[in-house]
Amino acid sequence: MTGAHAFTATWLNEWIVLGREALPLLIDKPLVQLDSNQVAVEGAFDQSVAMVPSVANFGAELQYTRLNVLDQAIAGLRATSGCDVPWIFTQYCYVDFNQRWELANSASRQARCKASMTANGAVFIESVLRNVDSCEFKSCWGDAFTSGIANEVQSTTQGQQWLQDTLSPVFVLSIADEIALWRAHNITTFDTQWQNFKRIGLINSYTISNLYGVSYPFNLQYQNTSFRLAKQAMFIMYWGLANDFDAVAPNRSSSSSPSHPPLLLSGRSLVRSSPLYAFANTSLEAVLQLNGTLPPALSQIHQRFRHVIGPFGSIDMHFIACPKAAKHAVAIIFDMLNRVLGTNHDAKRDFYNITDPSSGITPAPKAWTDVNFVPVGGSPFCAEVPFAGQGSIAMGMVSFPSWEAQCKSFITWTLIAPTRRYLVTSVLLSNLTDVARICAQNVQYQAKCTDFVNEIVSFVSTYLVDLVLLDLIEAATTAIRNTRVEMIQFGQTSADDPVELYRYRVLEDPFGGNEFAFFSWMYLIEWTLGLREVVSFQGDVRTMAILTEYTAPLQQQVDGAQTPVNFSIYMRSAVWYITLAMIAVTSLLLLYVFASHGQIEVSNLLELQRVGAIVWVGRPLLFLRGLTAIDLLSTAILELAFDGYMSTFRVGHPPWYKTVLAANEVTWMVAIVDDLAMPLTQGYTPYYATTNSILVWTITASLSYYWPVTHVVSLAQRCAIVQMDAQIVCTSGDIAIGHVSRLVTLAMLVLASKLVCFVAARILVRRRVANDVHIKSIFVYAGAKYLFELSKWMSCDVYYMDRMSAAMNGILTVQLHETMHALDIKLWRVFSVDLSDEASSIPNHHVHAAAYRRALPLISDE
Repeated sequence: MTGAHAFTATWLNEWIVLGREALPLLIDKPLVQLDSNQVAVEGAFDQSVAMVPSVANFGAELQYTRLNVLDQAIAGLRATSGCDVPWIFTQYCYVDFNQRWELANSASRQARCKASMTANGAVFIESVLRNVDSCEFKSCWGDAFTSGIANEVQSTTQGQQWLQDTLSPVFVLSIADEIALWRAHNITTFDTQWQNFKRIGLINSYTISNLYGVSYPFNLQYQNTSFRLAKQAMFIMYWGLANDFDAVAPNRSSSSSPSHPPLLLSGRSLVRSSPLYAFANTSLEAVLQLNGTLPPALSQIHQRFRHVIGPFGSIDMHFIACPKAAKHAVAIIFDMLNRVLGTNHDAKRDFYNITDPSSGITPAPKAWTDVNFVPVGGSPFCAEVPFAGQGSIAMGMVSFPSWEAQCKSFITWTLIAPTRRYLVTSVLLSNLTDVARICAQNVQYQAKCTDFVNEIVSFVSTYLVDLVLLDLIEAATTAIRNTRVEMIQFGQTSADDPVELYRYRVLEDPFGGNEFAFFSWMYLIEWTLGLREVVSFQGDVRTMAILTEYTAPLQQQVDGAQTPVNFSIYMRSAVWYITLAMIAVTSLLLLYVFASHGQIEVSNLLELQRVGAIVWVGRPLLFLRGLTAIDLLSTAILELAFDGYMSTFRVGHPPWYKTVLAANEVTWMVAIVDDLAMPLTQGYTPYYATTNSILVWTITASLSYYWPVTHVVSLAQRCAIVQMDAQIVCTSGDIAIGHVSRLVTLAMLVLASKLVCFVAARILVRRRVANDVHIKSIFVYAGAKYLFELSKWMSCDVYYMDRMSAAMNGILTVQLHETMHALDIKLWRVFSVDLSDEASSIPNHHVHAAAYRRALPLISDE
């Protein structure tokens, strides 16, 4: 199960990131079959320890893109502790929905708020305070809130009423009514901002359902929220409400550090209309410099970025979602490639013969290499590195803004981890034409680039020519261009020149060609897969959407404790016990055969299942054994296969004889039903019991062999915010490997066959039943009474039960001299029979005299 789960989770994680909306385009019906060619993953999954890769920041992507709708946001806020409110990362614009009290820390930002942000509930502090526990909030942040906001608000009668209604409402609105209130103020979303001082946790799972409809969860990703304040680099843009509150809180000490803002703001107000407004005579940028978040003397990168975007401390950072059209295009190409590799052996051979590209790509746009500047940085969060000793941009680009990496005093090159699959996709999406001109932008590895690009172009032209892709490619390209995503580098043309900001808008070559589109799509594919992000930096001067650095996938070991084995162990143990018990009973019967010198009713051995098993094992355990067989026959078989390159699922088809043997186990259910119905069917039982068992066995085997159970995969991600801007829980799909319909079918088959066979017996053998010999005795089990051969063992109302049949009937016998001692395990009663008296009543010339004298005589109660 470890390998199967690792394979499934790896595949499912990728398709979830590419978007649920893409799936109907990829398959012929809304449900996926795991054994289809599109479900394939490179590599083997046969190790005892397996890892599941997932997008490390997928929780943040869900928060920013799918869970920003009002119902999810309000429910998430109500699940959030009041103490965590200031750590919800957003820059507030207003105190209340009616926009009476403004909160932006600069006039320019307040103008931006009014112009474009009022539809976002996250810029109103009222949206949060209305939906959290106000007592919790005030216990943690009450003094700071009073100083920073409440004092100014409550200076008017309207403000006092607002505080009363917001913090101490008479009743809490339902979520539906709360949504209506927000919409009445034209609020449509709740968009928090991008940050890297905390990880937004995600617990994401899928389920596997058995035939009983019981679902067992398996982790796709398991991360709890965590702070990383010491590793963040983004507080220079804006440091969050928590730090605002910390700065304006009254009665602060005189200490000042990056984690403790300076004393000069203590007791001030965050409301712009207040005479004590904190930023009336200073700016947040100056405060950041004073407490060390920004250096007192800005680096050249910081100066240049400030000039282009605007002052630090007032910069909004918004997560830009990857366009669905781009995700769709990548998903469809991946699917098409998997189909080709899964059905064409030559294509698979040629694909894996393509030169490994992982260490041969360090591109830079021609517009930059023509300038031939020396890159000294690639992130606005970090200062530049020294010019001396650095290579030109032709050697490759340096690290982009990173969510994870910290600033360093030396150059680090931007990471790009292309695979053959990425390169094939890039060739298709970029409409690649002139290989030489394209690889000229990969100066350091130009020859190697030419080799593998030519190989990929040859592969694509041979196996992946499909005109249907043209519309998808055009839609994806247009969608990317509309986001205005840029790559940036900071560089100098000489040591004496100032640092300049170099910008390249992806897929929009300034020379009118598409030479760099091939390399751009490599970065963009990683964006579609969640391995990169795009962040829009919105300042007082302008806005710029910047592509971020590669973030390595999260690798988590498969948790073996999630595999549900307890019930299967119990059932397997029960099956083993029953098997051993029946072997023991059979051995006991053989001993009595020898003890009786063969004087037994051989035909009674055929009733071992219907009499011996029920007497010695019991109906509950036999029911469990029959149920185990039905479980197996009602469950789909999926086997993980590896062809040396890729792993896939294959539907298992057991040999016919295994199916026949499994179907035979269902006849235990037949035996139980026959036994329970015997008070009604009585003497008709022996006339249909065997036919009934054979009929059920045959139909079950045929049904299981020709119409086996199939698995069903349903992909539907459902998420909930359990802590706003901090923790998300999702279920992303279900794999049904068992179907209750087959369980019900087999159960109804057992009952229907019983009824049909009984009715047929009633019609066909009515007169014969009336003449059958029967015995009534508390020592004779009902099954033995109606199923054992009695006619030749009855004499003068005495049933001479041979000792083998007696043992099957639950009576253990020991003969000492002329006395037969017996223990009935059904009644837990011991009794003895004097055989000398019985022997004298049996004529010597009786055909069964010898057998009677070795049998247990039981007198009929009739």
